[in-house]
Formats: sequence, structure tokens, C-alpha cells
Amino acid sequence: MPSLNIQEVREMAYDLYKGRTANFDKNSANEAIKNIILEAAGCADKWDMYKFMDNKYKVFAIMREILTPVVAEAVNNRFDAWVDIEDIALGDTKEFDVLNQDLFEIGYVADGTSELRRQKLVNGKLAMTQFQLGAKIYTEFDDFRRGRVDFNQMIDRLALSFEAKIGEIIVKGVETAYDKKGAFTNVAGAFATEEMLKIVQKVEAKAGQEAVIYGTKVALAELVKEEGFVPAESDLEEIKHMGHVGMWHGCKVVEIPQFINRKDQLVLNDNLLYVIPNGTKIVKILFEGDVDVIEVADPAVRKDMQFEYMFMRRLQMGIAKASVYGVYQLA
Repeated sequence: MPSLNIQEVREMAYDLYKGRTANFDKNSANEAIKNIILEAAGCADKWDMYKFMDNKYKVFAIMREILTPVVAEAVNNRFDAWVDIEDIALGDTKEFDVLNQDLFEIGYVADGTSELRRQKLVNGKLAMTQFQLGAKIYTEFDDFRRGRVDFNQMIDRLALSFEAKIGEIIVKGVETAYDKKGAFTNVAGAFATEEMLKIVQKVEAKAGQEAVIYGTKVALAELVKEEGFVPAESDLEEIKHMGHVGMWHGCKVVEIPQFINRKDQLVLNDNLLYVIPNGTKIVKILFEGDVDVIEVADPAVRKDMQFEYMFMRRLQMGIAKASVYGVYQLA
């Protein structure tokens, strides 16, 4: 395969990550990315550690070009149903309006009078939290000087790792914002269709719009477990492919992905179902600037003779908490 420029490699890595490999197979794409990294390092013909060290910032620039869109795309693919994701320049931010879902009070007006209390349409501004995520990666000196560092594998693993951590932060933020105490209506106990329908009915009546049911795969599975429930053929297909139904008594059902922390513990509570008015994605994510790739230390500094690199990504996040929502806490 002929040599490619940085933009072509960025596009190829992006397509490869999304599974669009009609014009090339995974092996040839990975080989092309590997070759351009070696070419930038001055090692196209033969690996040379000192040439790499002279050109390492060119390699870092390529890794940044590949990682920047891939990290955002990985998060977008998994959370598109309920997360708004945008890219902004480093140092910028953006304001989001949050609609107050309370309905106006409508009263009777006697003929020839105008005695009604004035009301104002009040929207809020979503507070965005800024933070930076990063990972340090090291390689052994002997592996590095022998050319055994797999940069492709490093990029793939970093993209998946950033996706997992950002996802964990997103879903935990949703669970914290939509707590039972702040709910307009809530129920606790074993799942019962009638109780769930009451929550849905109250939220829809208060907000004046259809509601959506959110929950983890385990929590959403409760929607069809009640004794006497007879699923339609379309329900069975959805359960087969998603683990839960996509619609329940006229309500859209959306899964919140579950995550495992470093202690192999599930992050989210599998006993909570959320009923939230439809019409807005409840999480806003801003990717600020590009991925930063820097060298933290080289073997000349570290006594353990290891190369160490840091990868960082700056983000802003806000949870668009609905003013009206319901929670069903399953027993």
C-alpha cells in the first residue's frame, strides 16, 4: 500500500474504528498506520531508536490526529440516544438552555376583566463542569530499542479506555442528578405495571409531553417480567436483540449502559427506572481541543530505564436535569 499523509491516516483510522472497511481490510489499514508512524519517525527502512527520539513529536502529532476524532466517535456511538456531543476549540465553552417543564396555570377570565396573575416563561442555563482525563503509558527500554512497541494497539486501547471512563462519568452523573429525593413522583417495591403507569401518567400530565423510560439492561428487563405479561412477536424480537423492549405501553424505552470500575464492581444501580419527559438529550458533552500527547520521562531521567508518555483529553459536561421526572425503585 502506498504511503499516506496524516489526514488520510486519520480518515482510515476513523473508518476502521467504525467498521467501514469496504475498500481495505483491517490488516492493511493497520499496516498503513504503522508505516506512516515509522516514516514520520525516520524509521521507514529500519527501526532506529535515536531517529525516533529526534522525530518523536511528529509521531505524537499523528497519534493526536488519530485519537481526537476516534475518542469522540466512540462515546457518540454508544450514547447517541441521550447525549449531545460537540467539539469546541481549546478555551471555548457553550451555554445550553434548560427548559422548565412546568405548565402555565390557566384560569377562568370573566367577561370585561383581565384579573389573572402574570406568569413568565423561565428557562435555566446548564452549568458545565470542566475536567481533564488522562492516562500514562510506559514501555520498557529494551522493547522500545528493538522496535517492539505497537503504536496501533496503543491507540486502539487508549480510545476504548477513554470511552469507558467518559461513559462511567456520564452515567454516574445521570444517576446522581436524577435522585429519588428530587423526583416529582416515585415508587419503591416490586415492579407492578399499574404503579409504573401511574408514574408515567403523572410525569406526562405535569410536563404536558410524552415520557421516556430509562434504566440499565437489568432494570429494563423488569418491564416484561410481571406475571401474566404476554409479549407480542415484535417484543420478543426486541428482547432477543436488546435484552428489553423498545416500547412499553406507548412509552419509548432507552437503555443506560452499565459500567464496571477498577474493583470490578458495577457502577450503576440496577434497581432504578427513570421516567423523564421526552424532547431533550439529558447529557451535554463538549470535547475541548484535541488529545494531548506528551513525553513525561525518558530512560535518561528514570532509573528503571522506561519510556513514559501521557495522553490527555479535556472535556466539559452538564446534566440537563428535567424539572419533572419520576423514579421507580425496584425491590
